[in-house]
Parts: sequence; C-alpha cells; structure tokens
Amino acid sequence: MNWSRKLKRYTILPLTHSAVRRESEAIIAKISFEAFRAAAAAKCDNCDSASVAQLFRSYSKADADLPEPYLVVPGEDEQTLSCAIGTSDAVAINRARKWCIVNKYTCRTTIVGECIELTTADALRRFLQLVPVRSQFDDYCARFGVTTTPALYHRFCTELPKQCYCRSNYHPFLPQYREFWQGTEEELSDVLSYFVASENAANPVPSRTYCNIDSTAQALGVSITCLLSWLRNHSDCYENIGGAWLMKRTWVNRTAANWSTAVRLSAIAEAIANELCIPAGRIRCCVSEVTDWCLSTKIGVLDCPQAAYTGENRVPLSNRQAIADYLMDIPVFPVTAKWLQDVTKLPCQTLQQMAIEGRVINASPPADGKAVYLVSARERARIETLAKSLMAVDDVVCSMHTSDAYSHNNLRCREALLGYLDGMDWFGIDHFPGEDYPLYSGRLQQLIYASDAANFAENIAAWLRAYGQPFRVQLQILLDKWVGKFPRTVKAYRRFIGYREVERSMVEAADTLFYVLSTTNDSRELATWSETEISGIVQHFADYSTLAAAHVLADFLLYSKVTTRQYTFSGRATLPTITSAYNIADYAYMVQCIVNDTTIATLDLVRKAQSRKRFAQLWLFVALHVFSAWRSTDYVRLSAPSLPVAPEAILTDGISDNNAAVVADIFMVTQSVRYLKPHKTSSSSGVPPLYFHCPESCKIPFGRILAIAAAHHALGSVDDNFVAPINDRTAIIEFFGTDFAAACGNRNFSTRRANKALLQAVETETREGGHCNPLVAYTMASHMRSHKVGYGEYSPTTDIYLRDANFAGASAEYVVSQMYARGVCSFYVDALLKQVYPAYQALSINGKTQAIQAVGIHVCGISNIVDTVTRATEAAIDTVRELVADATSATHALEAIALGCAHGKDMNTQCIAKAAGTGCQNPARANCFGCRYEIKSRALLLQYLYAHYTIGNGPKQTWIDDNIIVPAIAEIAAHLREHLSDEDYQRYTALVEAVAKEAAEGETNHGHSRTAAS
Repeated sequence: MNWSRKLKRYTILPLTHSAVRRESEAIIAKISFEAFRAAAAAKCDNCDSASVAQLFRSYSKADADLPEPYLVVPGEDEQTLSCAIGTSDAVAINRARKWCIVNKYTCRTTIVGECIELTTADALRRFLQLVPVRSQFDDYCARFGVTTTPALYHRFCTELPKQCYCRSNYHPFLPQYREFWQGTEEELSDVLSYFVASENAANPVPSRTYCNIDSTAQALGVSITCLLSWLRNHSDCYENIGGAWLMKRTWVNRTAANWSTAVRLSAIAEAIANELCIPAGRIRCCVSEVTDWCLSTKIGVLDCPQAAYTGENRVPLSNRQAIADYLMDIPVFPVTAKWLQDVTKLPCQTLQQMAIEGRVINASPPADGKAVYLVSARERARIETLAKSLMAVDDVVCSMHTSDAYSHNNLRCREALLGYLDGMDWFGIDHFPGEDYPLYSGRLQQLIYASDAANFAENIAAWLRAYGQPFRVQLQILLDKWVGKFPRTVKAYRRFIGYREVERSMVEAADTLFYVLSTTNDSRELATWSETEISGIVQHFADYSTLAAAHVLADFLLYSKVTTRQYTFSGRATLPTITSAYNIADYAYMVQCIVNDTTIATLDLVRKAQSRKRFAQLWLFVALHVFSAWRSTDYVRLSAPSLPVAPEAILTDGISDNNAAVVADIFMVTQSVRYLKPHKTSSSSGVPPLYFHCPESCKIPFGRILAIAAAHHALGSVDDNFVAPINDRTAIIEFFGTDFAAACGNRNFSTRRANKALLQAVETETREGGHCNPLVAYTMASHMRSHKVGYGEYSPTTDIYLRDANFAGASAEYVVSQMYARGVCSFYVDALLKQVYPAYQALSINGKTQAIQAVGIHVCGISNIVDTVTRATEAAIDTVRELVADATSATHALEAIALGCAHGKDMNTQCIAKAAGTGCQNPARANCFGCRYEIKSRALLLQYLYAHYTIGNGPKQTWIDDNIIVPAIAEIAAHLREHLSDEDYQRYTALVEAVAKEAAEGETNHGHSRTAAS
C-alpha cells in the first residue's frame, strides 16, 4: 500500500515516525467477511447471501475502514425485486434488474437483495401483466385465414390507437416481443376484428342474402374505412362470419333508399322558417337551434354511414311537422313589432308590459335586460287568430246610436252599461275580460266574438237610446224593440200602463219579461204560456229582479188575464246595491284566504299572485280590510315597503318566512310613523290617525302578500299606486274561486260592507262579551300587545291578561320577564321593583349605554349618552317616590301595568300615575306622547325615532329632542337589548333602517333639516 499517498492529508503538523505508523495501522484495520456477514445478520434476519457478498466486495475494495456505510438496508418506500416479480429465481431477478436499468429506474443492492422504489415496483408489475400484441395478432390472423407478414403487422401497429399500446425494447421474460397492449383483452379483440374485417372486405359472401364490406360501400356511396368505422359502433347492423363483416342485403337497400329520399335538416328548417315569416336575421340562429334539438333528441335524424361520410344531417320528410312545431315555439318576433301593434291595436309599451306579466304566452325575456321581449311564431298565430275572432265591446258601442245622456268617456255611463249587461247575463253572449288577452279591449275591458257583434248590438241598442231618458220614453223605446216579435204581449203591456206615471220598476219589469220570453226555444206570446211556465217567470223575477219590478209583473199577469193566481213576493232580489255588513261566516272565509296557510296552498294563491300583477293587487286590497277599516281613498295613499331581496327573485322563488315578517314590520312601521289621517276629514281637527295593525301570528302571510305586490310594483311603472282598488267579481272568481265570490254575494268586493263587518264584530264582542270567534280573536289581538294566536284558537298570552296577575311571592326576575312579555320597557318598572325588592339591580349605566348602542341607534345631538341615561333614570325614581308610598303600593302598581289597567290615551302607552291610582295628571293633553308619566313600551321605539329624525333644528325643537325624545329612546333601548335575540335584533335593525329611510323621504318632501343616522 502507498502510505505516502494515504498520509498526504496530514500536512498541518509534522509527525514523528511512530505517530505515522500508528495512524496507518488504524486505517487498514478492516473486518473479515464473517464479521461483515454477522453485522448484516444483526441488522436484518432475512439477509440475502449473494447481496451480502457483493456488498463485502465493494467494502474490501474501498478506502473506508468501517463497514457501516456498506451494510445497506431497504427504506420504507422500497421493495425487493423478488417481491415485485413474485419469484426468488436469480435469473429472473437479474432480468428484472436489467429492465429497470433499460428504463432508467433506480435499482439498489441491499443486504436483503436488489431493491427498487414502490412506484417502480408497481410499474414493473403492470408491465409484466401486458399482453404481447404480436402473439394475439398472429393467432387471430391464423384463425380467420389472413396471411401474416412483417409489413402487415407493421401496418396494423401503425393503425393502433397510441394510448392503447406501448413499445419496449426489453421484456424480462418475453424478450422476443416489442409491442404490448395496455387495454383490456376485449378491446384488443375488437381492434383485431376490425383489422381482419378490413382485410376480408372483398371476400366472397356465403349467400346472396348478405353483402360484404366492399359491395356495401359501393351501394351506399361511402369509403370502406368510413363504413367500417360506422359499423364498429353499430354491431347490430352486421354479422361477423369467418372474420368478415357481412350486412343483410335488405338492410343495405333500405339504408340507401332512406338516404336518397331524406332531405337536409338545414334546408328543411330554413324553408319552414321562411314560411313562418321569421326575420332573415334570425333564420340562421333558428336553424342552428333546430339542428341541436334534433341531434339531442334524435328526432328523425338519419344515423347511417352516408351521414358519417358526408357530414350532413338529413331527416325524412315525415318529420317535417315535428320540426315545424319546434320552430313555432322559438321566440323570434319582437313583442313591439309594427305588425303586432297593428294587429292588437296596442302601443309597444303595453305589449312589453303584457309580455312581462305573462299575458303574452311564453314570451322570452331579453338576455341583456335592455332589448324587448320576443314571442314565438305560435304565439303570433294565436294573437292573429284572437284578433280575427274577438273584438272590443267598446268598438261595438262606439259605432251605435246612443242618447245624448250617454257618453262612453264617462265612467258612470260605462258602469251603468256593465251593470245592465251583468243583470241580463250578457244576453247569453260569451264575453272575456280584456286583461287576459293581448288585444285592445277599450275602456270597458271586455271582449266578445266578432260573430256575436250584430246580436250584441241588437240587444243593447234600445238601452243605449233610452239611457238617461224619462221613464216613459225608455219604456216606449223598449216596447218598440219587442213589438215585432211579441205584438200581443206588447199591446197588453201598453194597455196595462195606460196613462199612469211610468216608474223605474215598470221599465225594469218589461225589460226582464221580454228578455225571458225571447230566451225560450219557441219564443211564444205570454198568453200561450201555461201556469207552470208562468211560475217559472215569476221565480226568475224573485231571484234576479227587484221587489218593485216583481210586484209590477204580478199586477200585469192579473191584468192581462194570463193567470188567475195572485203571486206574492216576500223579499228583495239581489240587483240593488247591498250596503249591509258581510255576515260573520262570509267574512271569516275572507280572513281565511288571507291568513290560513292551508287555504292559501289549496287555492294556489301565491303562484297566481306571482304570475299576475292584477291578482297581487286584488289579494293585497282584500288583505288590508282584514287588519283595518279605512276608505278606499286612504288605501291608495299607502306606499310600498322596501324589500330585503330582489323583486325578480320574489316573483320566481318566493320569499322566506323570516323575510316576509320583516316586510310586514317595515310596512307597518313606515305607515305608523307617518300618522296618516283620513283623506276625507283631513281638514278637520280632533281626528285621530288611521289605525292599522297586523297581529304577530299574521305577519308572515300578510308579509308574503305585501312582498309579492311590492315586487310587481317595483318592476312596473313608477307612476302607479302601490295599492289599487281591484275588487271586480271576474277577478275574484279567477283568483279566489267561486266560494269567495259567493261570500261576496256574487258581486264585487265591497269596502263598505267589509268595514262594517269588522267594526260590528268588534262592537258586538266588546258590548256582549260573548264567546270569541276566530275573526274577533284576531281583531282583539291587534288591540292588545300583538299576542300570538292561531287561526280559530285562543291566545295563551291573552289568557294571562284575563287572570289576576298577582305578583305576591314572585321573584324580581319573574316580574321582569312578565313585563317584557307585555312589551313594557320603562325605568318606572325598575324604580317600582327597587321598592318591592330592595336587592334588585337593573343594568348599570354603562350597561344601559352599551345596550342602546347595540340596538343600532346612535343618538345625534347629545354629546354624552351616559348623561342622558342618568337623567332619565333619576327622573323615573323621583316620579315613583312622588306617586308610590311603600312596597305594597308598588306591587299594586306593577299588577295594574301587567293587567293593562293603566292604559293611557294612546294605543301603545300606559300611565304610571294611573297605575299608582292617582289618575291622569295632565287631562288637557290630547295624547301621552312625551308625557313625563308615560310608561314606555317597545311599540313606541320607532315612533320616537321618527320624531327624533324629523323634528328639526330650531331652539325649541332641540330642547324637546334633548329632554323628551332622546331620553325616551334610551329608556326603551336599554331594556329592549336585555331580551333581544339575534333574529329579533336583525328585524329591529331592518325596522330602524326603514324609519330612517321614511324620515329621509319626509325630509326631502317637507324640508326637515335633521339627518337620520342609524
């Protein structure tokens, strides 16, 4: 060994000869093979002797003296080659090791054998499972008589899908093969079958019933490759006989004939589009849409080799109608097109609105939100058909001769005409509400068939000429109308009238009598009617005419001697205006259609209201009469509430219960803070504000009604009123159904009758104190504290009010919870509790301040909230000491507040002076708002907020705000936050924002200078 070379590294310090010798002896102190093998065995039990020997040889040739680096053990992410290939044969392991080297995988010698990474082991196992392509190719060709050559095999390999096979220069156990199949054996069989079939394409067929690939391709006019590719996906169209794909001759002939008689889909779609007069700019889009539809639904599109070869989509002529039907439903015509305006006689704005509301069927909304709606050819044809078959009643009336008193521009005249037509049941002529059809319907909003126009004009001609004339002239015109058809009866009626003064009942009796005579099958004279038939006329008068007209008929029947029987009538008919209240059963059903979820779902009212603005307005108009008793002129002054979600989403997806309750709260708050007074008596003094209140249990259904109506209002014209007095019988039947119409007496919904029903029920229940029916239960709840109550059941909270609220022996916490349940939020209660329970501790001043801020109310104009709360608390304590002497008196005062016996002059207030038994301290005041003895409730919070936002900035107004309004806000908010849940917090936040918005609008309209901050 060259010691000088070994010691070149020791050049730092000079060494003595003995030191060099000791160092060299340490370097060459290597262990023996037995020691090396023992060390390997100590590291692992299953050592491989060949691998250990190889490692020892490497160790002995190396310069290192320690064996540790050469005692290599496999890592956790490694596996031996013997495990990977499943055998411990040394030859196989060496071949596998060579495969790893060829494919540039890492192979490491360890004491247990040759090891590779786990990923390499998985790749090796997958490779060993691959099937050699050449062996399968040779077997398949030999089975079906195809001579194999290297060139043929090479061509087969070039046609193989690249992702299905791989090439390898070395296989551990099959070194003679280079190509290996990566797919399944079924896939390889399919590829081989396809290749062999192409090689046997020209082979003779065993029978004339079959055609080979070559002859079939010629018959169909396609290439062999295209035919084979198509047949590959249509295995039911051929048979594999001896490796050749053979087709039935009948199938070949039928496929060729179908292709020759079919037409291109684009050509037939374009032809139909031209026939439907689709605009030229939309034809290409329509053809593309029809093509996609046909391909996706396989409607008649030929699936054959010719289609694959030419790329054309052809359909049989028999499917032309199906394509035409689809094209007719594609929206292509602008709803504001000139031809549509000419046909419907409507302006483009009206047509666009009808498309939005759904009266133009299946109108497609614009994609950009700016363009007009589009309608289909089918809808165009429907509109054109309607325009030809229907006409407006206005067109008939305006073309006729009328009296000077009748003016079609006058609302009273039009209502009189409609009333006459309803009374005569439109003479049996079919009529349709104009709002349901995209046609001009005039001011009467009624349509009739054009074929009935002459008959209709004949029936109303006499009435139009007689309108506004003296009764004798009216009767003369009426009798002249019927003299040609019933001469004897007319002559008898003229003698019956004689020279008496003609009254309205005589004209009505004649009109009804001759109408009944004309509607019979044979139209006979009255003198020829039997007693039984005359009884039918009398019954008709009893059901549909007035009592006075019925008496005139009875007298005429005796005078003309057509009967000897004296007919009598015991009641009035239904034609005169009814102003009495709805009976309790009818009105209760109306309430049910507003608040009962089951009834609403059964009648499908939500969907109907979402689809039509008119239905939503009708539902809202009726609902308002359940919670108030106003005039129609006051309802139309109401403003729409703000919506927590987009209007479009409400009309499509509806609104959640929580959001519906929020909408109801916002609506009631914004109306209550405005202090609306009746429009009719707005100029009078001493008139209380309009009263409107929805009980807690009705907020969700009422809020849903409000939200739908507000969504329609937001998407409609800004000039329209939020509330519209929609109350006609036709709309009621279409929306609510016949039961609701029957509850209205088969007439229009009457505001006066509904208000009378509500007020009479309240008055009767209050006066008699009898059993509560469901309607009065809701009404009485609105006068209490918004206690929750279900439809047709008692309120459990109201039951507490009916019992003695004796707090003797109760804890302070219980009294606080009871007060909060009653909505009481006052420092007076804290002072009373302090007298009854000396240990009672209300919130600290800081706690009250944080509670005020947590509600979301930021006091403007007060520099120190703590100062305000302190002054309000001290003032409450002084007032209680002034009025209440001891703990017993304080207990009685608390009981009076709980029982509602301390009510003030306003709906939502109570009085500490009355609770203490001393009576009102300021009898001259018109209300309790701002009085020092007022017991605050949570219902007053938003009213004080509105006053704070709108009071103004003058010296007097600032003093009132600082010393009355802001302390009241602080007092209510401090108590409210103690019991406020997260859901209630969100609702109060929404309400505060609504009050701020309402105040801002009031500031804009009335010039207030204070800014609303919330």
